[in-house]
Amino acid sequence: MKTAPQNVMSLADQDKANAVSEQMMPLLSNLWGRWQDEKEYEDWRDYENAIRIAVPLHPHPIIKISKRPFGVTFALGKYHIQLYINANTCGWKRVK
Repeated sequence: MKTAPQNVMSLADQDKANAVSEQMMPLLSNLWGRWQDEKEYEDWRDYENAIRIAVPLHPHPIIKISKRPFGVTFALGKYHIQLYINANTCGWKRVK
């Protein structure tokens, strides 16, 4: 399958996404584990707030915070990048 040129990210942008992922993944991993244990008892908004408080540490605005997949979508230049975590894997992908 060929990839259209407009769908290709530059290596510099991929490096930026990797850097944000490395910075945010420890927090997301901890919150995901806690959410798995406590989702019946705790309010999802508390998790959203914890992520929003941590994000001002980097310059990329949040677009969406989600339970499924657990993670955050943020703007990286002209792209939207989703950091995600589940029982099998974690990482990032371009969603726009």
